[in-house]
Amino acid sequence: MGWPSLMVFVRHGQSSRNVLDEGNDSEKRKVPTHRISLTKKGEQQARITRQYLDKRFGAFDAYLSSYYLRAKATLQLMYPGARLYETAMLAEVQTGIWDTMSVEEVQAAYPREIARKELEGWYHYRPIGGESFLDVESRVINFLVILQTYFARKRVLVITHGNWFGMFKKFMHLLSVEGSFEILRKGFENCSVTSYEPEVSGSAVRIKLVDDCVVPWEGKL
Repeated sequence: MGWPSLMVFVRHGQSSRNVLDEGNDSEKRKVPTHRISLTKKGEQQARITRQYLDKRFGAFDAYLSSYYLRAKATLQLMYPGARLYETAMLAEVQTGIWDTMSVEEVQAAYPREIARKELEGWYHYRPIGGESFLDVESRVINFLVILQTYFARKRVLVITHGNWFGMFKKFMHLLSVEGSFEILRKGFENCSVTSYEPEVSGSAVRIKLVDDCVVPWEGKL
């Protein structure tokens, strides 16, 4: 076991849900979250990001992605001929009833659910049919074990989601619950790039942040 020699994380390109989140709440519930596709802008973001990755990092040994359509499509646009390893450990947080029902519908069907959400707080609250952010952090930890077990000393590209990556940062940077909430509140740009490398310090190996949320397409679209 050992760390990959390079870990590059990219949030998927802009999706139709990203656009709808800014507008019509009812429209976004017509497609299940794992089937949401990229927008034309998201496709352009992916292509520009590929050019950046080539110049900044060169070739990768392994390509991993969430099984969600928008994540896989981002990777396939970047590296059409690459062998894709997809895993549920990289999936976005499952919001359960909030993905298919409006606030009014939840209030009518589950009158105590909103109060329960407020009582338990964003980190512990597990919606009906969904998972908590604590659950996502557990998936992050399992994923890191997989990286060390199967991709030691490899150059790895990972395509994932904003909330997942927020929990990844919480764990990797030893952030408090409050500190990680601030990161999630600010969010991550689509196709932003963050990279890490192992660094030997005496007899220990620590993971060093190299690039933090670089946006290759900024100012180009």
